[in-house]
Amino acid sequence: MSAELIVGDDFIVPVTLKKNGATFNISNSAVVSVAVIKADRSGLLSAILTSNRLAVGANWAQSLIIVNIPAATTALLSSFGAAKLEIQVYDTTKQTWFADITITKSNIP
Repeated sequence: MSAELIVGDDFIVPVTLKKNGATFNISNSAVVSVAVIKADRSGLLSAILTSNRLAVGANWAQSLIIVNIPAATTALLSSFGAAKLEIQVYDTTKQTWFADITITKSNIP
């Protein structure tokens, strides 16, 4: 996945997580956390948010989550260019995935 996050806009993207190349069932009781981090994984660029299993388009039974970072959060980003989404699923174990994104500043206020 490679998506463009526009600073000051809502960032809503579907992400299918895979284990060994296959989708899996994310338990309804799992906690799925998402944050924007530096491209080299050295630190956070955004607050840590929780993904909602009831988000429109989500299908946790097929490991499809909806990353939803509100405009109020993206407006605080001051770093541009390459970055990553860090996604953690904590059920009985904790597992982490990373996805490439690009942070871009809008020219229209």
